[in-house]
Amino acid sequence: MTRRVTSVLSHILSIEAYADVNHEIPYTYQFTQPVGGLTVVGVNHVHETAHPAFTLLDTVFTHVPLDIVFVEGMDSDFNEPAARALLSHLTLEAAAARGGEAVYAAVKAFKQKIAWQPAEPNDDALFSYLTTLGFSRLDIVTWYLLRLLPQYIAMNELVSFTTYAEPFLHEVATATKWQEASSTSAALLEHAKTVLGRDITVHNYRLAYSHTNPLAVAERDNDFTVFNTLSATADVFRDRTMVTKALTAVATGKRVLLVCGVAHAVMQEPAFRSYFS
Repeated sequence: MTRRVTSVLSHILSIEAYADVNHEIPYTYQFTQPVGGLTVVGVNHVHETAHPAFTLLDTVFTHVPLDIVFVEGMDSDFNEPAARALLSHLTLEAAAARGGEAVYAAVKAFKQKIAWQPAEPNDDALFSYLTTLGFSRLDIVTWYLLRLLPQYIAMNELVSFTTYAEPFLHEVATATKWQEASSTSAALLEHAKTVLGRDITVHNYRLAYSHTNPLAVAERDNDFTVFNTLSATADVFRDRTMVTKALTAVATGKRVLLVCGVAHAVMQEPAFRSYFS
């Protein structure tokens, strides 16, 4: 990591500062220079190809020269052969249905023979960071499970939530070697119920998202818990990783596209502007 990249990380907005920002959705911006450059597309996580986010991505992939695409929301424990095998069999419509704008962007890159990588830290790095700050392993793994709930509801899965979550928990257990990650979904949901003081619903998107919404910390919502704090804390590490990956590639002369959630795009913009100024 170059000193120049490191020096701009402090410009990433805090969750408290972001709470006061009004912005468009999707949110996009671009920086060009004689060698290398950066385009950022921030969207709500969506799965319907009629959404303007997909039109915007199509426009970028058609008109912006790119060398590498970084995607938030893909498997951070990147296995290139397995990813290539998956992407080669997906249509764009199937990609959007399977993983929203993240898988859609990865398939677009794959079909256009553009390199792509996950934008985020892998689970082991993220969880290690969180434990150094004093969060318990049980709370971290339960938080991870709760973050799957809105995704599960949005995708209208036909299987039960516990069945849906099982492979994700297996990946965490493999990455971390934590005993807590081998707990059943039912046991983790019971712990969540104890912390939240209420039953966990697997059918209400708004309520499911509220369990881990990082903005609850900034707004000092009366119901915010350790799970909201974990989201806000994890986002700091995730934003720093995304900015570092994107700018490290830019520093080598690459033309970079970063596809991420709209809040990440807004929060990271001051850091990118500082770098390119």
